[in-house]
Amino acid sequence: MLATAARSRACAADMLKMFHDRLLAHHDDEERDLFPAVLRVAQPGEEAARAQRMVEQLVREHRDIAQLWKQLEPTVQAIANGYLPHLDAALLQELVRRFNEHVRSEEEEFLPFAQQVLARHAEDMAMLGLALHQRHEAEEVMAKAVVYGAT
Repeated sequence: MLATAARSRACAADMLKMFHDRLLAHHDDEERDLFPAVLRVAQPGEEAARAQRMVEQLVREHRDIAQLWKQLEPTVQAIANGYLPHLDAALLQELVRRFNEHVRSEEEEFLPFAQQVLARHAEDMAMLGLALHQRHEAEEVMAKAVVYGAT
């Protein structure tokens, strides 16, 4: 029992660290640096409109993920502190589902689009998008979220 409790505390502490140090910071970086760069360099017309739609959707997803986390965070903090409150499994699964969808959308749609847009401009602009994404290692964050949200 003690080993299980210790593992629960460690998992909760890891989850807190992941959200505070990586995920939320990653979203802030995107909104502060990457999204404005793509919007600034996108060609007027359809490309700029597409960029605007994608950025608006990703920002909405950031807010939704942050709101779900805000609901779960007190319980996760309590677990990390050694208490055994009821964890809303459905809410956790919803957070993981939305996060996974968000990462998939970023990886498959926005980042290739951003790379294409930024690559036509100054090389430092293209490097900005790639560096932001690589710095936060989205695959690692997603893998941890899946582990915490697993059946």
